[in-house]
Amino acid sequence: MQLIDKDYIKKKLVKRKGKCKKCGKCCIGCKHLDKKTKLCKVYESRPWFCYKDFPLDNTDKWIWNVKNCGYSFN
Repeated sequence: MQLIDKDYIKKKLVKRKGKCKKCGKCCIGCKHLDKKTKLCKVYESRPWFCYKDFPLDNTDKWIWNVKNCGYSFN
């Protein structure tokens, strides 16, 4: 059983431009985010799997209320 459609993600990522700023704003809902330091409690810095595929589009930015993200979308 495949939970993630890898082709869908690839198509979305082709439209993404820019670079992650590692600001932690898209991590707000994660239980591992230290609310005071804005750093991950599990990792010294955000691991690749946290920001490699996120955000996929402007909807992700809107859902997490990330206004100054390093990524933009065509």
